[in-house]
Amino acid sequence: MRNINDFNEFVNAITTDKSAYDYVVTTLTSIQDKVVTQKFYNVNIPSYVDVEAGRGAFNQKILHNVVYDLAGNFETGFINTGDGVRLEKTDIGIDKLEFPIQNWAKGCRYSYIDVQQCFVASNFDLVEQLIQSRKRNWDLGLQQTIFVGSKNNPSITGLCNNAAVTSNTTTLTEKISGMTTAELTAFVSVVLADYYNNTNKTVAPNLFIIPTDDYLGLTAPASDYAPQYSRLQLLQDAFKAAVAGFGVTDFQILPLAYLNKTQMNQYTGVNKYRYVLANKSPDTYYAPVPVEFTMTQFGTRDNFNFENVAYGQIAGTVVLRPQEILYFDFA
Repeated sequence: MRNINDFNEFVNAITTDKSAYDYVVTTLTSIQDKVVTQKFYNVNIPSYVDVEAGRGAFNQKILHNVVYDLAGNFETGFINTGDGVRLEKTDIGIDKLEFPIQNWAKGCRYSYIDVQQCFVASNFDLVEQLIQSRKRNWDLGLQQTIFVGSKNNPSITGLCNNAAVTSNTTTLTEKISGMTTAELTAFVSVVLADYYNNTNKTVAPNLFIIPTDDYLGLTAPASDYAPQYSRLQLLQDAFKAAVAGFGVTDFQILPLAYLNKTQMNQYTGVNKYRYVLANKSPDTYYAPVPVEFTMTQFGTRDNFNFENVAYGQIAGTVVLRPQEILYFDFA
């Protein structure tokens, strides 16, 4: 996995000089319009986290009110008929959850000469590439903060590194892909029991996110007797059958490279493989994007240099019910 800002290994191979479109060619050189760009690790974020964009724009914090029932035991409401009956009263407790919002902005600049040289070359749009590079920077940074938070602002946390979520370090001691068929089915019952107890027996999970390193190994056959049936299918079917009794019909197992041991250590300082079992619901956790990626108009002060700014606001992943997420870690 490579962050948009972390490509030191390319320093000797890629020039950041805008005159890089000045090449030595011959009359037999065919310059193509297609531009080759870098590829980066990206995932379909809504499959893992519900994203709420455009709400609370330009605020500094997100606040959720928390209400606790203080109604007492149900049977204290039992009454007898007649005058002078004393009724028990119900009440509530009120608290709050606050989450910070982080502002983001980056500029983009080009000169009149840059544009004219691109026109002469007629095969490269410098301005378009500058804008696309900045948009990729936003997309990849947004993705990173949603899953593993921010290094520079520790108060911005992600789905995979929230301090309020319990980390179970005893249940899982090896990669799932290395388990036998019997161990796989037993594993499902154990982790579901751990999760159910963690939620105080209130909800069942519908999402299991595992390190990509382990996920790839699950494509192997579950047994020699059924080579067409993968370990992944076995695991998926076992989970689906178990949670169906709780009304869960959309259980998924998804891979995530941020959960690999190397990436967990790189981004969060946790030098372990991490597995995330969760109830994916906006009532449990979601990713606010108060201000989506927005660009100002290009402007100039001297009709020679042109610049604009792109800006937005992020907040990582807001976890409202940490008991409905459970981490399983092992080194």
